[in-house]
Amino acid sequence: MLTAHYRDKDVSVIYIGEVVRPYGLEGIVIVRTYAEFSRHLKQNTRVFIPLSETVCSQMVIEWIKPCPRKREYRVKFQEIINRNQAEQITEKLFGISEDALEILPENEYYIYELIGCRIFSVSGEQLGIVEDVINNPGNDLLCVKNGKRDFLVPMVREIIRSVDTQKREIFIELIDGLRE
Repeated sequence: MLTAHYRDKDVSVIYIGEVVRPYGLEGIVIVRTYAEFSRHLKQNTRVFIPLSETVCSQMVIEWIKPCPRKREYRVKFQEIINRNQAEQITEKLFGISEDALEILPENEYYIYELIGCRIFSVSGEQLGIVEDVINNPGNDLLCVKNGKRDFLVPMVREIIRSVDTQKREIFIELIDGLRE
């Protein structure tokens, strides 16, 4: 999770996509979202766009329309009124406050909650740390780094026994071939 600064407060920002390019002359931009976050983009959503390492701009979505490409949207921010302003935020990440995230149903997690978690076997052996999550049509895969050999762990009930995002721990059933 990255932290952005806005005004005199620290705000925990979860980056949910990027501004791809301007669209037209009236300040509209094309944004691409990460798969799980498109439901967070709606009219009046407050987003954060880092302009530098210490400055983060806060903007409000005036309207949003889907594009033909999957996970791309035309977005009009209230604060952006022309193409020149739109170009200034092109190729920038954008995010929402962590407080604005929807609460997920039981046994569903945001990717940022899983990255950095330690992976243990049900017998207590530490197997590695989640470095990334791959969205796969059948099931998501945890990319586990352990210093010796990296491996993938399918996010299925038969393997994942418990996830504790507060303790940053995931316990798995170690099946044959999983670490190979």
